[in-house]
Amino acid sequence: MEESQQMMIKEGIIEYMKTKTGVERTVDEIKLYVEQHKVRIDKGSSALRSALFSLKKENPALINVRRGVYVWKEENVKEKDNTVSKYDFSDFITISNLRKRENNLVISIFQDGTFSLNSSLLQYLPERKVEIKLKQDCSQLAIIKKGNMKIDLGKNGRIKNYDIVKRLEKQKKIFPIYYVGSWDEQEEIWIGNLTTNNPNKRNVRRKKNIK
Repeated sequence: MEESQQMMIKEGIIEYMKTKTGVERTVDEIKLYVEQHKVRIDKGSSALRSALFSLKKENPALINVRRGVYVWKEENVKEKDNTVSKYDFSDFITISNLRKRENNLVISIFQDGTFSLNSSLLQYLPERKVEIKLKQDCSQLAIIKKGNMKIDLGKNGRIKNYDIVKRLEKQKKIFPIYYVGSWDEQEEIWIGNLTTNNPNKRNVRRKKNIK
C-alpha cells in the first residue's frame, strides 16, 4: 500500500471523527466518509483497518471502544503546555524519525513455481505456517495466519507451488508477479494486490558502454 494512500485515509478518519467528538462510529461509517471525501479503498483491502490501528497508536484521542467501533475524545490528549499558539496543527501529522526506507510487504511468484515472501512480511509469521487464498481473478492474494488449510513456508519463506502458477497462467498473467499489501494486526491477515513491478526495487540507470 502506498504511503500517500495511507496518509489520505488517516486524514479522512481524523476529519470524520472530529465532526462529532464523543460519538461512536463504526468502521463501515468511517469507510464511507473516507471514500466520499478522500480516497477510494479497494474491496477486500485492509488499508482502512491498518490506518485505524496505526492512528490509534499515534493519537490517544482515537479510542477503539469495541470491535469495529471507534470514538474520538479530545480530553484524552494531554496538554504539553498552556501556551496558546496562533497556529492550529490539529490536522497535521507528526513526521517520525525514520532513517531507513520501509520495505513494502511483498510476495513474489515466478513461472518456475517459486513462491517467496520477503523478510518484511515474514516477521509477522514466526511459525511459517499459513493458509493461502487466491481471488478467482487472481487480482488479490491473502495470507491467513490462523487459517485452517495451512502450508509450510519453510524457514526462509521460499517454496515451490505449481498450483498457484497454473491458476495465474490460466488468467494469462505475465511473470514475474508481485502481490503488495499490508498486515492487519487485528485479523492477523495480509492481503496483497497484484502488480507486475516490485516496489522495493529501485530503478537503477545502466551506464551505456563507451566504445
